Amino acid sequence: MNAKTGITKGILKRKVENAGGVYEIVYEKQMQEDLKGVEFDCENVTEPDDEEGFRMPGFKHGYDVLPNGVQVCWVGAGGDWEDPLAFCMFIGEDSEFHAYIPKDGNAYNFKLNRAFGNWYNEEQDSGKWEGVPESDDLVAAQNEYEGYHLEELKFFGLAYKFDMEKMREEAAKCISFGPLDEREKI
Repeated sequence: MNAKTGITKGILKRKVENAGGVYEIVYEKQMQEDLKGVEFDCENVTEPDDEEGFRMPGFKHGYDVLPNGVQVCWVGAGGDWEDPLAFCMFIGEDSEFHAYIPKDGNAYNFKLNRAFGNWYNEEQDSGKWEGVPESDDLVAAQNEYEGYHLEELKFFGLAYKFDMEKMREEAAKCISFGPLDEREKI
């Protein structure tokens, strides 16, 4: 994925505001294409300047500069029936909004590529969901409480955490400044 050079926090913020906010942007064609790798709903999203956002332990929504210099906006999103996951959005070389969903440090069902709570279909009903580790933080808990689902584990006070540094590092490796990597020309 290639980011457009010269995008500052101010430019990204104006583009987000001019587009009507994150909620409007996530439904744009390119964003939907970029987000389709993981099944989740964008019914609820964090806007960059939200005071509270979702309760996502370890996650910080809003504007950020990745370690490689790419300006992004971190967003938490999910339907009422599912737990939110994190992704970042940025301006691509084509001047369109793009998104990237990091796996490392994020909290979604990696085996099925779905948000936690988004399991109502034939695959899970047939038992495929049983025993799927929800995140690294839950592996030990699932071994101890074998057979419990995420909501039941949360009832016992066991929950997952987001790791912003891991997500930032992965995003920086996957989003660059163009095919010739503008950073090397400086």
